[in-house]
Amino acid sequence: MPQTKHKSQKIGSILGVRLSSSPSAQLLKEIDGYLEKKQHFFIATPNPEILVAANSDRKLKDILNNADISLADGVGLQIAAAFTGSPSFERIPGRIFMEKLLAQANEKHLKVYFLGSTPSVIKKTLDAISKQFSNVQAFGNSGPQLNREGKPLPKDESALEDTVLKEIRRVKPSLLFLAFGCPKQEKWYDLHKDEF
Repeated sequence: MPQTKHKSQKIGSILGVRLSSSPSAQLLKEIDGYLEKKQHFFIATPNPEILVAANSDRKLKDILNNADISLADGVGLQIAAAFTGSPSFERIPGRIFMEKLLAQANEKHLKVYFLGSTPSVIKKTLDAISKQFSNVQAFGNSGPQLNREGKPLPKDESALEDTVLKEIRRVKPSLLFLAFGCPKQEKWYDLHKDEF
């Protein structure tokens, strides 16, 4: 299993996928360190369905195992941990953790970028962020349609992907949230991680 950059994080494993078993407060402190040092980091949010998918998709499993933080997003993972002898996991739903990250971003007046979903969801998200986290500079785009390998479907989607990548590089967000769905978002991230 790959080592984390911060040895203080507790790690367990279910179905060969590494999971953070540290409390959310400790993980937020770790992320604060990444942000202060302007270090690249990747957070995955595997739930039981994602672990099952990773069991038959080696690329997805490798990406998940290379995450700096891998949140146990689902009560089923707590139950599985009890049966497999893994450390107990604090269930940390990705949506709840995202709100905590946005609160950190608000304190630090950071830029964030939301990519994926639909134009109407992106608009609602940006509106909600501006109301709840007024110090956050929020940007977003629904982005291209992707195949299961995280690549744009039709050719005109490649042009949209290029536009989005240019915009992300211009904005230089401290946090980039992806909402393409699994395994698209994990594989899209893996294809483009060195560009940010």
